[in-house]
Amino acid sequence: MLLNDAGLSTTYERRDQFAFWQEVPPIDGYPAVVLDARGDPRFAYGSCPLYVGVTDQLEFSIFGSVFGDQRGKVDPCELTRQAAALMLQTMKS
Repeated sequence: MLLNDAGLSTTYERRDQFAFWQEVPPIDGYPAVVLDARGDPRFAYGSCPLYVGVTDQLEFSIFGSVFGDQRGKVDPCELTRQAAALMLQTMKS
């Protein structure tokens, strides 16, 4: 997990630096995006770099992957979203 103390807005400011950028449904009400410099990472690489805006001053990223015969069949972002939701629950505690 990586933290950015300037919030998701700095990630949005760098949007044009990424070959793949997709806003995804909020996670527990928090805005989230998937991005990658190489292109759509989900099925090509079996990975999901997910960035979640927690406050105007805080963003975290989490990187999930699937391996082996699951690559190309299972969307790693669904698993990564679940992990991010658990992280958010922990942060709220």
